[in-house]
Amino acid sequence: MKKISLKYSLSGCLKLFFRNPIMTLASLCLLASTLVVFAFTFAVTHNIDSISENEGNVCIFLSDECDEEGISAVRDILSELTDEGVVDYVDYVSKSEALEAQKERYPEYSKLFASFTAENSPFKASYTVSVVDEYGYSKVRRAVNNLTFDKLDSEGMPVLYDPIYQVYDDGEAITEIENLGDNIVGVLGLLIPITLLVCIVLISAVVRMGIFDKREEISLMRLIGTTHKYISAQFIFEGLFIGLLSSVGAIIVVRLMYNSIITKIAEGIKLFTPLDFSQIAVGVGAICLIFGILSGVTGSLIATARYIRKD
Repeated sequence: MKKISLKYSLSGCLKLFFRNPIMTLASLCLLASTLVVFAFTFAVTHNIDSISENEGNVCIFLSDECDEEGISAVRDILSELTDEGVVDYVDYVSKSEALEAQKERYPEYSKLFASFTAENSPFKASYTVSVVDEYGYSKVRRAVNNLTFDKLDSEGMPVLYDPIYQVYDDGEAITEIENLGDNIVGVLGLLIPITLLVCIVLISAVVRMGIFDKREEISLMRLIGTTHKYISAQFIFEGLFIGLLSSVGAIIVVRLMYNSIITKIAEGIKLFTPLDFSQIAVGVGAICLIFGILSGVTGSLIATARYIRKD
């Protein structure tokens, strides 16, 4: 009996596309699209969280006048911050190393770079500092600000010079990205429930048409003593099938589009390394399956409760 019931339910699901092809495809596409948006919202928020947790860098560019004494003084300050637990690590890049890095990054400009040496390089020596938390940005800035040294000019006269050319940190950019992410989540937090409600109503309409088309079968099943739960289960299975098919389609679309979309976002922001899909695959799959199946079952439950009599 169970095998017959399962076969009957599966055949009923396949008949959906022949019975009401337009509405069935519309419900599938709308639900799948909603789940794709939901999944990408989840992916974006997780990438933003990753930025907040892992991209806490301060870049200290040294002036061209900065000599070994200035480089050493900045290094000592950063070492003290490391001992205090403000800084995770410190990475120094000299002018020549910065030049070589740019040569490797932009090989198409090899002729232009060939005219530069370590002495006339337009790229600054720098310290890249990773801070432990958001308060580290201001602590590092305060530590290196107003740092000056005496130096003899061309006439042998002592002059003051600032070894720091510029200090740049990720703090403001990360804050802006977090605010943008909050705004996106806020807008989609209103739109997604509305579209899910529309999907539920549409699925309910598809199942309702199936109930009307099978009125004679339902009457016959009642005559032979079939229970209300058994009759309703056939149509609930149809809603479940729509939800499951939409979920699988949404997962496939997100998997195919994720890398290209998130890479373009990362290139535009130039601040973070995007998460690999494998790091968010479980969350994306859970969101699509849970909300897809829940929408399908809810829509079919509404239809069966309203249009299949219990007596």
